[in-house]
Amino acid sequence: MVALIPFDHVRAGHPPTVISHGEADTTVPIRTSREHAAKAREHGAQCRVIAFTDEVHRFCRREPFEHSTIEQGKALLREQRLFK
Repeated sequence: MVALIPFDHVRAGHPPTVISHGEADTTVPIRTSREHAAKAREHGAQCRVIAFTDEVHRFCRREPFEHSTIEQGKALLREQRLFK
């Protein structure tokens, strides 16, 4: 099996990104998302990590987190004038 590490694929022109991550995630530690965001910013991209205390892996697929995650993404795209 090949490990997929998202921040290995960050390059110039990386799209604006919002990452919602649970601080209690043991499947994918939150430091992974923070490293990805830092690398994206090094390449001039807008990338935010929204940390959710006490939440685990895949928490954002249920309410109220699903709606919040979508709204955070829309807000970033509006700031970039990519979404009305």
